[in-house]
Amino acid sequence: MINKKILAVAVATAFSTNALATVALTASNQDIKFASEVIVPADLNGDGLLETIDTNTAGALDVTSIVGFTIGAGTSKYIRIDLTDAEFGDTLIAADLTVTSASTTTESLSQGGSDGDDFAIFEVAAATLDVSSADAISFDISDLDISVDEASTVTVTTYETAADAVNQTNPLFTDSSAYTSVVEVANGDITVPNDLIATVGSQFTTFDEDDAVGTPDVTEASVGEIDIDLLLAAGTFYHPETAVVVIADVVATTQDVTVTGDFSFGAWEFNTLADCSGAATALTIAADELSASRTAAVLTLDTFLCVDNAAADTVLKSAYSAELVDDELTGDMGSIVYNTTSIEVPYLTTFTDYKQRLYIVNNSGSAALYSTTFTAEDGVVVTPGAAATGTVPANEMLMILATDMVSLVGKTRVSAVIEIEATDADVMATTQTVNISDKSTDTVVLN
Repeated sequence: MINKKILAVAVATAFSTNALATVALTASNQDIKFASEVIVPADLNGDGLLETIDTNTAGALDVTSIVGFTIGAGTSKYIRIDLTDAEFGDTLIAADLTVTSASTTTESLSQGGSDGDDFAIFEVAAATLDVSSADAISFDISDLDISVDEASTVTVTTYETAADAVNQTNPLFTDSSAYTSVVEVANGDITVPNDLIATVGSQFTTFDEDDAVGTPDVTEASVGEIDIDLLLAAGTFYHPETAVVVIADVVATTQDVTVTGDFSFGAWEFNTLADCSGAATALTIAADELSASRTAAVLTLDTFLCVDNAAADTVLKSAYSAELVDDELTGDMGSIVYNTTSIEVPYLTTFTDYKQRLYIVNNSGSAALYSTTFTAEDGVVVTPGAAATGTVPANEMLMILATDMVSLVGKTRVSAVIEIEATDADVMATTQTVNISDKSTDTVVLN
């Protein structure tokens, strides 16, 4: 008998064969998997075993093999089936063993096969013709109690005598297969992330789609996708009564969804197509603009998180993640990034007693566009100057006066971030501040 353990919590099952089929030992080992998300305590018997019932006409729990040794006309052989970490959930009868042969055969149940047994011995008698060793046999198993902790196996053995079959000695033929197991089926991802690149050349108002031949930069694109079908492991999965498990059995296909990230720019929606041209569903943006949500979102179709920046807002860098609120599942939706290297300038001044210069060196073989954003103290009015954006020629240095980059009212200091369309290794940047009265200088390396 098997080692029976009491299951304290509900479990769920998945059947990972490619199609509903019997366990064919001589053809392929088909591991019948039952998955944790769909099983409830009522599916377990008093010993903590999962009660599986074959209600499928294809015979999901049946076991097929071959006789494995010739049964001469007018003689008998004994065929034994053994289970490990499983037991019969109902008593077998002689008709539960079928021999497919040119010979007429008579089957009888000699021993075992009762409800709770883990073995059964059948006597097979041949009539006027021999039963070939290659002739097929099939065990019709309609009820099976299996361990939820250990994978079960099934073994079919042919013996010469009843004594050998009982004592499991001198086998003429034997074959074994994986039979059942209980696994977690919802173990995949729920999202497919996609990184969007906001371009410095557009002042970070469009997204780079140059990888799509003939497609210019676009103002609308998807950050990532929610695809709950990815949650199920590959294969076909079953309930304890061998009904097929679908995604709706393990996760709600209509539920509240929350996406975190920066939603302070553009217009955001869920869309059914990756290019954002499908059916759209508006999102509710939180007051702090750091999350967006949709109540009772329908997730049966692929769901893409789309941003439309037709209003030409400044697109901000951000990472996005989605949560299926009802099922407490999360996934990475992707990020919005820049096609740049960031040069941080902690102190930029327009004070008239100083003259501050910014030097940017582009060591690459291509001209590099740049764009600048400013962060000032409360009450300071910032007006970007003509030099706040521009181009650093290939293999050259560009000198920019602070007063050409920005005009300030209220204070004479500000911090800035310069985004330049070049790799970090190709960019050097320095500020030099000169005190006009004493000609002293202060040089700060930025990159």
